[in-house]
Amino acid sequence: MKFVKTIRIEDNVYKVFYDEILKAINYFCLVKDTGETDCLTFIYDSVKKLYDVLTEESFKKNFESIVSDVMFREDSLEKHLVVIQTFKKGFWHEMVMTKFKDCKVNFIQQ
Repeated sequence: MKFVKTIRIEDNVYKVFYDEILKAINYFCLVKDTGETDCLTFIYDSVKKLYDVLTEESFKKNFESIVSDVMFREDSLEKHLVVIQTFKKGFWHEMVMTKFKDCKVNFIQQ
């Protein structure tokens, strides 16, 4: 996975990564109350069905506006436009903050 950027929304910090294998944008956020890490995954092959002319390159470049659009759709979970996962306490510091250095993590599409 390749680190893309850090986004701050209110009190939450999101680390954004692009998964080359799955062709997906992953938003990781530390849940302060529990220490767990939430991950929102937007998979290119699912999202491109919404747009007539969406290439993988434009998906990577315009992910913020595309993600905002997808998040406001009522059917985003049912159509697998977004996959939500929660990782155990420690994942944020061990994996996200090190930018997944020296580890291979494959997210399995459901």
